[in-house]
Amino acid sequence: MPECILRLLQCLRYRRDSSLVRYKSAHQDRRTDVLENIQTNQPKRILFVVTILGVGGAELQLVRLATELRARGWRVCVVSLVKFESMVPYAQRSIHQLEQQRIPVLSLDMKRGVPDLGAVFRLRSLIRSFRPDVVHCHMYHANILGRIARLFCRMPVLICTAHNYREASRRGGPTWHKELIYRATDILADYTTIICNAASNRYVRVGAVPRKKLRMIPNGIDTELFAPSKERRQRTRNALGIGSEFVWLAVARLVKAKDYPTLFGALEVLGRKDLVVLIAGTGPLEQELRDECCRRGLSGLVRFLGMREDTLDLYNAADAFVMSSQLEGLPLALLEAASVGLPAAVTDVGGNPEIVVDGVTGYVVPPRDSAQLAAALRQMMEAGPECREAMGHAARQHCQQHYGIAAVMSQWLALYSECLASCPRQSLGGADFGCRRRGRRENRISRLGTEVFSHQPAEVRSVGLPKSKTALGALVISLDFELFWGVRDRFALDQAERGRLLAARAGIPRLLDLFDEFSVHATWATVGLLFARSRQEAEAFWPLERPRYREARLDPYRERLGADEYEDPFHFAPSLIAQIAQRAGQEIASHSFSHYYCMEWGQTEADFAADLKSAVAIAANSGYTLRSYVFPRNEVNPAYLPALERAGIWAYRGNEPVGDKEAAPFSEQRRLDKRAGRLLDSYLDLHGHQTCAWPGRSLPAPILASRYLRSYHPVFCRFEPWLLQRIEKAMKHAAQRGEIFHLWWHPEDFASNYGQNLRVLRRVLEMFAGYRTRYGMVSLNMAEVASRVGVTTLQTSLESINESA
Repeated sequence: MPECILRLLQCLRYRRDSSLVRYKSAHQDRRTDVLENIQTNQPKRILFVVTILGVGGAELQLVRLATELRARGWRVCVVSLVKFESMVPYAQRSIHQLEQQRIPVLSLDMKRGVPDLGAVFRLRSLIRSFRPDVVHCHMYHANILGRIARLFCRMPVLICTAHNYREASRRGGPTWHKELIYRATDILADYTTIICNAASNRYVRVGAVPRKKLRMIPNGIDTELFAPSKERRQRTRNALGIGSEFVWLAVARLVKAKDYPTLFGALEVLGRKDLVVLIAGTGPLEQELRDECCRRGLSGLVRFLGMREDTLDLYNAADAFVMSSQLEGLPLALLEAASVGLPAAVTDVGGNPEIVVDGVTGYVVPPRDSAQLAAALRQMMEAGPECREAMGHAARQHCQQHYGIAAVMSQWLALYSECLASCPRQSLGGADFGCRRRGRRENRISRLGTEVFSHQPAEVRSVGLPKSKTALGALVISLDFELFWGVRDRFALDQAERGRLLAARAGIPRLLDLFDEFSVHATWATVGLLFARSRQEAEAFWPLERPRYREARLDPYRERLGADEYEDPFHFAPSLIAQIAQRAGQEIASHSFSHYYCMEWGQTEADFAADLKSAVAIAANSGYTLRSYVFPRNEVNPAYLPALERAGIWAYRGNEPVGDKEAAPFSEQRRLDKRAGRLLDSYLDLHGHQTCAWPGRSLPAPILASRYLRSYHPVFCRFEPWLLQRIEKAMKHAAQRGEIFHLWWHPEDFASNYGQNLRVLRRVLEMFAGYRTRYGMVSLNMAEVASRVGVTTLQTSLESINESA
């Protein structure tokens, strides 16, 4: 009886919060109801605590992180320890950027250099008021204050980020006591993150943080914003009155750690007058450094520009970047310079060698060595323009691959999700921390719900499917990710097509953000050749048996490829695939190796098996296991299904069960009557809802397509309400009857009108969110659907795979 009362109380509370999805009878002794699945649509909350909102790399990185999370639907609040009046005037720009995104910025009103025990309790009050799911502290003093505050209030997750190779002292004194305090308070933090590998190794070596609680997540940079521009270059050089002189650029605060005297000494050793050194930044040593330039006779070469907001213009105006620091973390200015394509001469401190590959993207020299730095400057200036351009190209490519904002954001989101999943009891969108009795009750009911599914296979438990005969309705989304491989036989790779594909690539992160916002899972059926990092790697995985299509234009192996993804983003996409895979619920599946056509003349089952083998191998080479398959152009050939099972494929996308959409060679699919029938069925109910039942206990499992999501077209936009109504009725039918509504499209289709297409998709996902709350509908990718067929069949299939291997 007490268990029943507990569940009743839980049900009433979640109905009040609009968070309960559904309850279901499933207990083995048939005495009580248990919690089946709880879905919450409340956005997560995060509180950022920072020592001061200045103009350094740490503060700018916090602003970018907060802004990106706000765009993804999180509720964000930023708290500064120091009074706003104590901040430099330029810090108001950061505050304005945050407030423009409707992110509140608060202050604990601490005075710099003055301990204030009351700040702990002011922070506690803010935490109790905002009720964050995650508290994320940045820089030393904020990290320690956040840890102490955790002694006095509940925090589901506390993450601390250190931004330096080692903590600095304002007066240049010893800092060992800071590392000792880090070590003593480490137990109060869930994780400490660091921005470069060199700093990570040092923190572990000195015992400040144990390795198991330390994560390295680098600073992120918007590589699309920080891009080379010849127009900016010429305009800025003209504005600065610079002609043919070689321009070195340094962007940093004028403080001791940046060691500008070493740079001035290197300029003396260099002894050249055909150069200009631009120093952008301000700080307490500005007047002292100006005086030193005069004493050394460098006042004609070095220009102090002060604090600048047009750093992007300065990067483009420069020929190379220079950094003479004696202490760094992972300098944001160096990342921005690399993203713009500037080669660099830097000192071997902190994360500098991780950004600048010595001899490839620039030169790395020992710190505090003017002679070595002068040699690097001379070598850079004497290298020809072609050599420097090649270095800059490599620098930008390296930056895009390792420090792109999307990839870094994925790492932060993964860490937040991991911490929230492992904490004893999460604050679901700001739940009250103080009610211990209710916390124990929730944990108890949560454990009971877990016990119900503990006897099911892991794949089923992970998506919350019941073991009862009555299944939940499901939304399944699959996307045919092809880039140019899907249209190469129909269109030329001209300027218009290149622009369309680049727009499609740029829009995929926005599509992923929308999926994250609604907690939607999806299958990305990817052409195998997109996994390749280079032309050589693609050719290495070419199958030995290849189709001999009657129409030569269908042969993909005649396609001309660039050297790699940077040179040819239309045929290669490993970085984009990695971004997709890092998002929760996104499955990387197969769309064949070469966009293989299973119903065209000239190909055989042996050719298909060889193509499939290459698709599985190239994906495995990049760390992906393929479990689902989508036949290119929906040419589903039933004779080839056994080959899918032998390759370890669990599910494939079947065709909609109507005449206009049956599998057929592409020439037959393009017949006018069939195209007209498919078009009309998108807006008018010609063939019913086309939802499908859950697949049976066989592999590979057919998951029939229900609807193709047509992209926005100015001619048909007036019929958009009919399109949405058609989708809504079919989705509701699936939700009410426990069936599957399978929506599919090509992400490249959205390229022409991305904003309008995302608006339509948002309407569709809002419908799903309503049915999730009302009927308990779930979002699954194809592999998650296939996992419902049962452990026995899966194990049999896997054993046959191992035997054939």
